[in-house]
Amino acid sequence: VTRRVIDHRAGAVHAFSGQAEITRELFEERGEMSVGTNVLQAVRTYGLVFGDATVRVLYPGGNEFVSLAFGASQRVSHLCGSDRYEGRFYFESGDAWVETWRVNGPQKRYSSLSRYARIA
Repeated sequence: VTRRVIDHRAGAVHAFSGQAEITRELFEERGEMSVGTNVLQAVRTYGLVFGDATVRVLYPGGNEFVSLAFGASQRVSHLCGSDRYEGRFYFESGDAWVETWRVNGPQKRYSSLSRYARIA
């Protein structure tokens, strides 16, 4: 996993690099996030619930974050408090996808681009 995050409020660019593990029930990323000259350990975990035509992506507490269809390209939207997340997923193959987010609201204003590729 590689990710670039542009913090529009601070005028800063951050980078994440790590690995993701995906099972039938869990999505977990682990890696390092560069914030200025600081490098921080970062972990992100979601639950997964596979249906006939969708995958529900859940926060660790069980609330739904987004629902993805089994399509090559799709848009998702999520309201977190007053902050709106607008995402795009581009599934290039079963081994790679690109994910973009634009987040706007009173608490957050950033864009991100993530690339995922299976390690052989």
